[in-house]
Amino acid sequence: MMIKILFWNCQGAVSQSFRRIFKDMISRNKPQVAVLMETRVSKRAADSIVHNLGFPNSIRVEAQEFSGGIWLLWKGNIYMDILQASKQFIHGRRKTKVNEKGIISTVVYASHRVEKRKMLWSKIHQLDPGNNEACVVGGDFNAILKQNEMRGGKQRRNGVSRSFTDFVFDTCLHDVKTLG
Repeated sequence: MMIKILFWNCQGAVSQSFRRIFKDMISRNKPQVAVLMETRVSKRAADSIVHNLGFPNSIRVEAQEFSGGIWLLWKGNIYMDILQASKQFIHGRRKTKVNEKGIISTVVYASHRVEKRKMLWSKIHQLDPGNNEACVVGGDFNAILKQNEMRGGKQRRNGVSRSFTDFVFDTCLHDVKTLG
């Protein structure tokens, strides 16, 4: 069974426009799992927003003041066994009734600070389940593999991160093209 996952760096989840755009994306794409990054909201405000998004299950990494935050939301036909979480990722096993073995899943919102990202990449490398188990790692790594991926933000002569490129190569990850 193929599971549709929505990844969105929403850059703030408090506004009415966030809710309108999110509901439109959900209506058009019908994902069973949604990952929202850089939510910039936590605690009671986050509880209220998450409650109204139409996903009965969730886990959050709280925003730190007005930055960061990861929300992992899923529908009732998906089962998530959360194995580990930190300020930069949520790691777990995603299952359906059809596939009881599950897929190791790690969702990422990497720090803007290079030294913290390098620590994250090392940590993700250590999470490798081995045993040829299926796994997916996705999210916002705040790093690029190719110069043509750079849109917005501070333009640098060469924004490609050599340490990120090495991380992707060493962990045998594959870059999946995104839409939007």
